Amino acid sequence: MNLRQHFYQRDWVETSLRASQIVKLNAEEVVELDKLLELDSPGQRDSARAIQKRFGVHTVCITRDIVGCLLVGPDETADDAGTPVRVADAVGAGDAFTAALIAARLRGWPLEAQASFANAVGALVASRPGAMPMLRDEFVRLSASYG
Repeated sequence: MNLRQHFYQRDWVETSLRASQIVKLNAEEVVELDKLLELDSPGQRDSARAIQKRFGVHTVCITRDIVGCLLVGPDETADDAGTPVRVADAVGAGDAFTAALIAARLRGWPLEAQASFANAVGALVASRPGAMPMLRDEFVRLSASYG
């Protein structure tokens, strides 16, 4: 989900959610979505559960910047504190996080491993300058340590 400025409408968001198995939001988008959809949820986990129930979404991922991520599946929740890193360039880190999350999910890893791996990959990319640093060998080693 990318709720940017005023460039979205409730019906578009609802249609997208109904078509989704996984939804990735950042902490600010959770607050905005809660208002837009009138979920009246007191917290992130509650918002995630409300989205799952209302739209049939399997997993909700909430990224929380330096605080890591929260993954809410149908039967389990993973709250990963993230990987501390000295940020050289944050460009591309979110996309790397998402790609790692998808790769871990496709490999059938448990939710905790998905969250931890996605955070580690995002942190790795953020620790290097440039949006697409050459990290193939590091990704292979990191992936092997989880799988």
